[in-house]
Amino acid sequence: MTFKGFLRELERAQRRAIREEERVRKQQLKEQERFNAQEQFENYQAFIHTIKSLHKKVPNTINWREINNKKPPVKPVFSNKIEKAAKAKLKNYVPSFWDKLFRLTPKKINKMEQEIQDAPAKDKAIFDEEMGKYEQAYVKWQEMHEFSEAILAENIPAYQQVFEEVCLPCFKETEEKESPLCAEFQKQYLLVNIMVKNIDNIIPTYVLSLTSTGKLSRKNMPISKRNELYQDYICSYFLAVIRTIFAAIPVPAVLAHAKIEGLNTATGKIEPQIIVSAWIPRETLDKINFDLIDPSDCMKNFICNMKFSKTKGFIPVQPVLPPVDIG
Repeated sequence: MTFKGFLRELERAQRRAIREEERVRKQQLKEQERFNAQEQFENYQAFIHTIKSLHKKVPNTINWREINNKKPPVKPVFSNKIEKAAKAKLKNYVPSFWDKLFRLTPKKINKMEQEIQDAPAKDKAIFDEEMGKYEQAYVKWQEMHEFSEAILAENIPAYQQVFEEVCLPCFKETEEKESPLCAEFQKQYLLVNIMVKNIDNIIPTYVLSLTSTGKLSRKNMPISKRNELYQDYICSYFLAVIRTIFAAIPVPAVLAHAKIEGLNTATGKIEPQIIVSAWIPRETLDKINFDLIDPSDCMKNFICNMKFSKTKGFIPVQPVLPPVDIG
C-alpha cells in the first residue's frame, strides 16, 4: 500500500468511526426517550390509581379499651446487687500461685475492699436511673389512662383533641395551608365538613399512553371520562376521611358533607356547595371490603345525597339529616 493509499484508508476508517459513534449516540437517545416515556406513563398511571384508591390507605384503629386496660409500669425495687457481688468476690478470693509468687495478694484484697466501699454508690446510681425512667413512664401511662377514660366516656373535648392531632394531619397538605376538614361533635355522632379540590386542581385534562414503538402519546381526555374519574376521586377521598375518623374516634356514626367552591346561581357568588352528603353508621362501614369496592358505587350503602352527570359532573345537593332517633 502506498502512503497516499494509507492516508485514504485512514480517512475512511475515521469516517466509519464517526458514523458508528453517531449511530450509537442516536440509539442511546432513542433508548433514553423510551425510558422517559415509560417513566412518565407509569407515573401518570400511578397517579390515576392513587386518586381512586385513597379509601384503601387509612391508619390502624386505635383500641382505646386496650389502652385503658393497660397496667401501670412496675415500680423498681432497690437492689444492692453490686455490693453483694463485691463482697462475694472478696469472700471467695483464693490467692493463686502467681499472686503468692509476685506478692499480689494484699494489692488485690485492697482493690476488692475498695470495690465494696464504692458499690453502694453504684447501686444507688442504677436505682436512681431506673426510678427516673419509671417516673417518666408512669406519667405517660397516667396521661394515656386518663385520656382513654375520657374517650370511652364520650368526652367531647377529648374527641376533638384526637380529631385535631390524629385525623387532621392525615389530610392537611402543608403546615401553612388551612385544613380541609372541620368537625362538630354532637351527642351521638360527628358532623364533618370536607372541602375537596375542584376538578381542575386534581384531574388531568389528558390521557397518556404508549405507542407500539414506545413513544408517549398524549390525547385530550373525554369530558365524560374526566367527570367519572373526578367522581371516583371525591368518593374515595370522602370514604378515606370517614374511615380515618372511625379508626381514631369511637363514634357510632358520622354525618359528612363534601363541599367545593362553586357558583351559587341564586346569589351570583362563589360559595361552598355540597356535592356529596351522607349518613354513615360505623356498623355499616365495618361490613365493607374496601380493597374491592368502586368508591362511587360504595356510596349506595349509605343514606346519601349525590347527583352526578357524566356530561355535567356534580350537581349541588341538600345535606342529609341525621335520623330522627339520633336527634
